[in-house]
Amino acid sequence: MKKLSLSVIFSLLITFSVMGCSQINGSDLQNIKTSTLDKNDKTLTIQLGNDNGESGTVDPDYGSHSYKSRDNVIVTATPQPGSLFAGWQGDLYGILSTMSAIDPSKPSSWLDYKINVSMDRDVTLTPLFFLAYNLTINVNGSGIVRILKVQGLGDLDGSMFTGDITQNSSGSHIYSDGEYVTFTIIPNSNSTFTGWTWTGDMNQIDPKYLPIPKGQLVDGSMMIPLDSLSTSVTVYMNHDVNLTANFATK
Repeated sequence: MKKLSLSVIFSLLITFSVMGCSQINGSDLQNIKTSTLDKNDKTLTIQLGNDNGESGTVDPDYGSHSYKSRDNVIVTATPQPGSLFAGWQGDLYGILSTMSAIDPSKPSSWLDYKINVSMDRDVTLTPLFFLAYNLTINVNGSGIVRILKVQGLGDLDGSMFTGDITQNSSGSHIYSDGEYVTFTIIPNSNSTFTGWTWTGDMNQIDPKYLPIPKGQLVDGSMMIPLDSLSTSVTVYMNHDVNLTANFATK
């Protein structure tokens, strides 16, 4: 048997290929081409979080978005007024860029409201938003209100405040819904504490439930009305709180 030449074999392969593809039209070929190109695309999916999208917006918007492989995408979370952004959920390992969208000299953090996402693979992110309330503490006279600790969601939001509040630094601080804020009063050497005044219904955590295990829910039975002469107070942040610590000169 004579061996077939390379030219003959090549001609036969072309013939068989044409015969096998005789049913593929131009649109099919375009679909095949598009499908081949899309294999390198990656999908960024931003899911609705615990608030069902009511407490904040994201850019790009909620849903799925297609990007080229190795694209670097800036994703931004913006809380609505009265809410706090508490971070991103998702498999963030290997996704966050080494360059932050907030500070290019630092890596992106899951707590940043604006992050750089490296589209080396499909990515799913969920923004976490929480309702927020104002704790306003005023100081009338010569003394200090010292915020000692915050329990609950404090390790997630960026607005947690602990420290001293004096007559010259009175003001509002934002805390997430469900946080517990403990503070105490310290009169100056020439003054004495004369009591709290406040607006609206003011309850504090019953001291027998302190310290409160992190994340434990508190119902009304665990609350006691604020004693105006209490020198130590723990409030449960499920509403705006406005307090004034009053001091008098000895």
